[in-house]
Amino acid sequence: MIRLFASYDHKAEVWTGKTDGLPIKTEAATLDELVAKVWAMVRDLTDDRLSGPLELVAMVDPGLLETLYLMSSPANAKRLDEAIAAIEHGKVIKRDP
Repeated sequence: MIRLFASYDHKAEVWTGKTDGLPIKTEAATLDELVAKVWAMVRDLTDDRLSGPLELVAMVDPGLLETLYLMSSPANAKRLDEAIAAIEHGKVIKRDP
C-alpha cells in the first residue's frame, strides 16, 4: 500500500501531494487529477519490481473538505480571507470562555 498525503493550497488554487516510501511530490488542479497523476508516477517508478497488486490510498484532512466547501462561495471566501488577514496582523479580540 502506498499512501498519498494530499492537501489543498487555497492561495495557489492547487492540490499538492506526496507519498511515503516513494520519492513522489507533485500538484494538480483537482484531487482526482492529483490521484491520477500520482498513480501514473507510481506505475512508472515501480515497473515490474513489485509483485502483486498496488494500492494507492489518498489521505486528506477531514477539516480540509469542510474548508473547501466554505471557500466555494465567493462571499464566504472573502470573509474568511479577511478574518485570516486580521489574525495575521494581530487584530484579535481575546474572549474568555
